[in-house]
Amino acid sequence: MADTKSNDDIARAIGKSKRTTERIMKLNDLILEQQTLVSEGELGSTAGEQLAHLTEDNQRALLKCTGNGNRTHNGSKSKGIPFSPKWRW
Repeated sequence: MADTKSNDDIARAIGKSKRTTERIMKLNDLILEQQTLVSEGELGSTAGEQLAHLTEDNQRALLKCTGNGNRTHNGSKSKGIPFSPKWRW
């Protein structure tokens, strides 16, 4: 049987809380394009974690609507995709 690590084990190994570890791991549920935006600092990890709860289709639709996440609705440069938890899908 494989040696499986729990979230607690991983959290201890990286020196983070279990909740922080779970949030970091949730980023794996992002589509590749959004993972890249997080890696390049164009999308914050907190926003990325929230977006990771959306389906792939909804993530792609949002990415398309926001112009790949590098501009806000008024065209100014943004640090990330403006995201509101009030948005409903």
